[in-house]
Amino acid sequence: LGVTGGSVLSQIIGLPWLMGPWDLWPGLLLLGAFMPLLQLVLIPFCPESPLWLARNDKKIEAVKAEKSLYGYSKLDFENLKIDSKVSLWTNLKQIFKNPPVYRAVVVSAMLMCIQQFCGINAIVFYSTEIFENAGIPSDYSGLCSVGLGVFKWGFLWGLGQTT
Repeated sequence: LGVTGGSVLSQIIGLPWLMGPWDLWPGLLLLGAFMPLLQLVLIPFCPESPLWLARNDKKIEAVKAEKSLYGYSKLDFENLKIDSKVSLWTNLKQIFKNPPVYRAVVVSAMLMCIQQFCGINAIVFYSTEIFENAGIPSDYSGLCSVGLGVFKWGFLWGLGQTT
């Protein structure tokens, strides 16, 4: 849903009357680097997880981190279950034992497979040319591609609401 929404947003931003023909495309490329750069700047200010600190024998820091996050600390160091060596297979088994999560994973995987087999990504990529070849003027073919993306996003949104 997020990828499809990002695709629609990029189609809207990429319309010729918004971005211009070719002059502003380097700026659009730099726009994609904005969120990762923001994350790189802000990550040093994020507190450590209290549970991670407690598992690594940093109990005082764990209590401070929990107080800064929640305003109080309820860490119980005597009954803290430290199982730092949980395997990947154990995590995967826990995911697939939860029925709602299992259904969501299956629906997502099947949707991705169906998209690849039916070629919808190629259709969306060439949709502007397809609309132009169908006789729609080039001024409106980009707008039709945005409409196709909005339809695809709405379809995925509706599918996600039913599962």
